[in-house]
Amino acid sequence: MVPSSRITTSEEAYALYQEARSHWQKRTPLAVRTAIRCLERAIVLDGTFAQACAALADCYSILLDYGVVSPREGLTVARLAAGRALHAAPDMAEALTSAALVRQMDLDWASAETEFKAAIEAHPQYTVVRQRFALFLTYMGRAAESRREMDLAMELGPKSPAVAASSAWVPYYQGHHEEALDAGRKAVMKHPGFSSAEVVLALTLVASGSPGDGALVLEKALAREPENVSLLSLLAFAKGKDGDRGGAEMHITELSKWAQSHYVSAYYQAIPHLGLGHDDKALSALERGVAERSPQLVYLAQEPIFRALREGPRFQAILTRIGLPYHPTPGYSEEPSGYRDRAREAS
Repeated sequence: MVPSSRITTSEEAYALYQEARSHWQKRTPLAVRTAIRCLERAIVLDGTFAQACAALADCYSILLDYGVVSPREGLTVARLAAGRALHAAPDMAEALTSAALVRQMDLDWASAETEFKAAIEAHPQYTVVRQRFALFLTYMGRAAESRREMDLAMELGPKSPAVAASSAWVPYYQGHHEEALDAGRKAVMKHPGFSSAEVVLALTLVASGSPGDGALVLEKALAREPENVSLLSLLAFAKGKDGDRGGAEMHITELSKWAQSHYVSAYYQAIPHLGLGHDDKALSALERGVAERSPQLVYLAQEPIFRALREGPRFQAILTRIGLPYHPTPGYSEEPSGYRDRAREAS
């Protein structure tokens, strides 16, 4: 539990907050939108309910990450909600973590790190900040540090589905696919239906040479969450990598049709083209993503999907424009076992 600087005196607001958190834990777009409605009602009842304000920011961070709300819409609400949480409880780890995520989504790397560290100082045993900071450090290419934070998150939150999924995301981004496959399979088995675990397992299967198996995992997830366009984007990529050009093109058409009536992040419009080897189309979409400040750009420097583009001048220009540090990683190559122990020794 997070030490609370202030608990609401409204029983109704607190009940709505608890209901929202139960929906939020599911992490599907529909469940998160349900959580948002609960939180908005709670905040109307008590405008200084810091936990509810922080949770509202977290909900919009999830929708931003899935690419289903625009930065203009989602970040505006998330900034305001995180700001209200900090105003009501400036030393609360939950509020500071929410603020860090907003800074990350806003592509403000230095401020995000400052907020993460403040949250850790406020409550070193808070599982969520350790898990989220581990991922942030991974995106920044700081492998040994991210491993330390991930180990702490796993010790603090062994039953958390988000922690279980992140224990696979960290080695996936760092190119250690055997470890990521093992962690991903365990996460899917322990937390069935948790899409983040399914996605990291699927992408690791693609990266390690089994794109057809990865596509099957994504198809099951998409059947359960048809409104999650990030799954559709990744499925098109996996189909392309598996040589199923017809399937990939069909899903790209579906994504384009969806984008005519709904917001779809330029980042998720870029990924399917890489499965078909259409690098120019992917780069053009990523450049649009820079213009709209797509929050998913935080993944660019380390995401193995972009391996083929990484050394090119247009891709490097994108990294420069968003100020994202680039540290070469093993990419798709397998690493020998014992990496975790060596990372601990190096730290």
